[in-house]
Amino acid sequence: NCDGPGRSCQRSLHLPYTGRQKDTNSRKGIATASTVWPPFLWQLPVCQKDTNSLKGIATARINIVEETDMWKRLESYCLLSVVLVGFLALNAGCLTHEEEKQGFVSLFNGKDLTGWHVVTNPASWEVRDGCITCNGQEGGWLRSNRIYEDFILRLEYRTQDHSNSGIFLRALDYGDPAFTGMELQILDDYGRPPDKGNVSMALYGVLAPSKNVSKPKGEWNTVEVTLIGQSLKVIHNGVKVIDAKLDDPELNKDLPDDLKLTNRAKIGRIGLQNHKEFIQFRNIRIKDLKPVSIDHPALKICK
Repeated sequence: NCDGPGRSCQRSLHLPYTGRQKDTNSRKGIATASTVWPPFLWQLPVCQKDTNSLKGIATARINIVEETDMWKRLESYCLLSVVLVGFLALNAGCLTHEEEKQGFVSLFNGKDLTGWHVVTNPASWEVRDGCITCNGQEGGWLRSNRIYEDFILRLEYRTQDHSNSGIFLRALDYGDPAFTGMELQILDDYGRPPDKGNVSMALYGVLAPSKNVSKPKGEWNTVEVTLIGQSLKVIHNGVKVIDAKLDDPELNKDLPDDLKLTNRAKIGRIGLQNHKEFIQFRNIRIKDLKPVSIDHPALKICK
């Protein structure tokens, strides 16, 4: 599924059965927890065989075979799927506790595209297995409803054969978001040498990453983007691959005036590119470092 390490909104625990107490009602098949079980389990109601309880907090299935002399033989298998408020809840946005303390918020609830807008063809984007998925149909990009200026963006993505996509930064509602704002390239390119246009995490058409650290197709890649004013830093799979000043004359000297980084939007949308190839994203979260006021003079270009 699309749950990341430490962020899954659902967890399964396999717990050993530690025996019944003498006052256990065997005819009802109710298991009584012993003190060996984790303390938090004492807070949970006990479940009968094949009975769903806990009303959305947890579901447990306990199968018990009576042991020899009193029970004959005991086998237990316990599958516990827990949704704990403030720990792994969906509405917590699959953030880690540390990220919550740092001020990150989720941009994807794991269920639907709330908070996002599909440009031109809604059928091209969907939520599949808890992931934002571009299914390969022709259509437009997926953009955030909110507008950002300075931020730290974190997400995960995985590719399949021939995947081609990108992450748009400060993109506008009109024109090509790769050039009204900026695009960080995403490709199925494991092992390919760095290039400013055809390798993952290239600042498209402008700057190649220092390394190509893409993982093989089917594996999850992590991305962290820090964009503050004219400073852009990108960490790909734990490696800093871009650390650039967007107003550096060397970066801009060979670009046409309308594509110079200094002339691109200073505020805009977060976006995901549809290049008619399959791609999946999960655990999208952001820390807004400079919230855009409703009277920002540049806001009209994003409406």
